[in-house]
This record gives sequence, structure tokens and C-alpha cells, in this order.
Amino acid sequence: MSTAVFGDEIFTATDLNRRAGHVLDAASTRPVTITRNEEAFALLNGKDTSRMVEAASNASRMVDLITAISTYRFSNALIPIGHPFEWLNAFDPDELRALLAEVHASFHRAASAEIPWDDFAVVLHEWHESAIAIRSQALAAAFSAPAAEVPLAQPPPVPGRFRRQCLKCRWPYRPKRRDRVNRAWQDPIRTAGENAAKWYQHLCATPMVPRPRRIFPLRGKRYQGAWEYEVAGGKRIFYVPDVALRKVTVHYVGPHLDPAPRPLAAASLLFYFPSRARASRSHVS
Repeated sequence: MSTAVFGDEIFTATDLNRRAGHVLDAASTRPVTITRNEEAFALLNGKDTSRMVEAASNASRMVDLITAISTYRFSNALIPIGHPFEWLNAFDPDELRALLAEVHASFHRAASAEIPWDDFAVVLHEWHESAIAIRSQALAAAFSAPAAEVPLAQPPPVPGRFRRQCLKCRWPYRPKRRDRVNRAWQDPIRTAGENAAKWYQHLCATPMVPRPRRIFPLRGKRYQGAWEYEVAGGKRIFYVPDVALRKVTVHYVGPHLDPAPRPLAAASLLFYFPSRARASRSHVS
């Protein structure tokens, strides 16, 4: 008889037929084996099945990632176009080592059930987004443009929301004309006023509080200290918080950088966030 046993308990097909409740109770706590003639079947909880499938899928991604880095990048070769990890070409060897360290730590914690597998996917997503940012000419133009110390236009207050917090923000600079960032910022104010007020409040009060897949610091050396905010409608905000000066510089407001959009924002905006803002994670030098 097969010895492919998935748990400490083995039941026969007859047991399953005659004592279904008892067998299912056992399977609800751990996988069990059901035998029939020379065959063996695993019976396990649906959540365990989903987690096993997730583990296998993410283990495959991890192997592909490590293989791409070791085969190509650490051999001073470019990963071919069309490869699922071609975006790793954006990083140098030191950055790839940092990527491997963070991804491996997340994978190990997910495999140990300390965190959900989605957290592992989030780490890969944020590194991928950082690669897109590094390769974007539009973002490079926005960050290299001369900074103009002008306030970000404040969205109209939403009744019952954000009013108190926004009124406490201070704006020490007068706006300048023909400012590209403010012009780009006017679009979400017109089309998504309540959301724009929410984004504005985040930039004003909690610019360094991350949210998985939405708000995170960019990885890599080129934009070290910069954060990406994935807002609704495929739009992005890129900004740099300065802890010492309690200042946030918004460099880009516009569509997603893949494919590279028109450089809607090639100037910078500066404003201050309140002293009570809490930073849960900082990549600012």
C-alpha cells in the first residue's frame, strides 16, 4: 500500500463512508489520508489547500527571481526583454542585494505563516514600481526641474471630513503662475474632489505612513527618500518628505509611469506638514 501520508491519522474509504463526521472533524484541524486499495488521497481544510497553492506559486516566483538575478545580473548581463523579471535591469548589484534581502525575509515570514502571502507580493510590487520610476524619463524631468517654493492648491473642504486638520496647515509661500504641478493637481480637484481632499490630508499630516500597494518609499539609490502614492484612476503622486525641515516636496502629479506619460509636472511644490505627524518608516537620509 502507498505510504504517501499527509497526517498522523489514516482513514479508509469505508471509514469516510460510515463515520464521515468523525473524519471531517479530524481533517478540519490537520490533513489526513484516505486510503482505497492501493491509492491514497489527502483530505484537508479548504484554507490549508489555498495556502498550499499560494506557497507553491510564490515559491516558483521566488525561484524565477533568484535565477534571473544570478544568471543575468550578477553575470553583468541584461535580462532579456519579455522575461517576467526584465524590470530588474533597472537596479545595480548593490540594489539587487538589498532587494534579495527584503524579498527573502518577506518570503520566509510568509512561508512560516507569520504574515499573509499578499505581504510578499506587496514587496515585489513596490520594487517593481520603483524600477518603473527609475526608468521613467518623465519622472527624471520632474525631479531635475528647478524647485519653486509654492503651496499645493488646497481642495475645497469636504463637509464633515478633513476640515479641522486642513485648516491647521500653514502656507508660507505665495503661488507662482504657470506652475505645472498645480495645473496637474487641478484635475483630481475637479474630477474627484473628496478623494483629492483625502490625498491632500495625507500629504499634509501623514506623508511617511505607508499603506501596502498604495503609499510606499521608492527602493533604489536614484530616488532614495522619495515616496510614491498610487491614487485613484491610475494616477500617481511622487514626493519627498524632509523630517528635519518638516517639509514635503511634491515633484510629480499625473498618470502612471508605465508607459511613460507626458511630463505633466516638471516643477516642485513645497509645503509643511504638522509637527504631530507620525512617521512609521523613513528612508530619508
